[in-house]
Amino acid sequence: MEAEKYDLILKHMLPSHGTNKTFTQNKFKRDLFKDLTTIEIISLIREMELANPNVCNFRWRGKNEPILFANEFTKVFLEQGGFSKIDNDLKKVEKKAIYKEDLELRKLKADLELVNNKLEDYGTTKAIAYISGIIGLVLTFLKIMELTKS
Repeated sequence: MEAEKYDLILKHMLPSHGTNKTFTQNKFKRDLFKDLTTIEIISLIREMELANPNVCNFRWRGKNEPILFANEFTKVFLEQGGFSKIDNDLKKVEKKAIYKEDLELRKLKADLELVNNKLEDYGTTKAIAYISGIIGLVLTFLKIMELTKS
C-alpha cells in the first residue's frame, strides 16, 4: 500500500488548494509526483479507489483518464489518520499475527521435543514394565505355592 502517496493526493485536493477543483493524473504529476510516470500515477489512483472508494469522488473518462475531486469525507478521513493510519494498523495486526505464529511454532517444537524424549524413554519404560510384570507373576506364583503348602 502506498499510504503516504494516497494521503498526499487527498491533501492536495482539499479546498485549501481550490474549492471543488477537479484533479487529473497530469495535475498530480506536475504538482506532486514529478518522478512518477503517468501510468504509475493512474495505478496509484486505481489502488486508492479500490482501497476506499468513498474517500473522494472518482470519475473516469475512459480507462486511463481519472478525474478526482474532494468530497465531504476527504477532510474527515485525513483528520482521522488517512491511509497512513490504516497502513500502520495493518502492520500492527500483521506483527501480532507473526508473533502468534512464532509462539505457535515454538510450542510445536517443544511438543515435538517432548514426544521425542518420550519415544527415547519408551524402550526403557517398556523393559521396566516387562520386568515388573515378571516379578509380579513370580511373587504371585510364590504366594500361591505358600498358600497351598499351608
